[in-house]
Amino acid sequence: MTLTATRETGTVRPTSSPTLRFLGGVGVMLLAITVGAAIITYILGMLPPGPPPSGKDAILTGIMGYIAANVLGLAGLAWYSIRRSDWMPFLGGFTVVALELALILTLLFI
Repeated sequence: MTLTATRETGTVRPTSSPTLRFLGGVGVMLLAITVGAAIITYILGMLPPGPPPSGKDAILTGIMGYIAANVLGLAGLAWYSIRRSDWMPFLGGFTVVALELALILTLLFI
């Protein structure tokens, strides 16, 4: 009698190393921030009637799009991690957000 490995029994060996899954989360988060911020900023810029925002309004629209992209990227990675019971991609994405925040705060207070 042979023991077969199934996902239900929890004896399945992961197909990639934790480091690669972590770096996958980093890459997905960077892609989500780049593409998501551009799309969300464009949508937020087109919502109010009249001409597109300019000056300080445009900067604030970009900041709101950037924050929304971070939130949506982390939410997507959290959903993926919960479904697969693999938290390394989420930790990679969370690390990107933490490093971004540290960089922004460092640049603000220099």
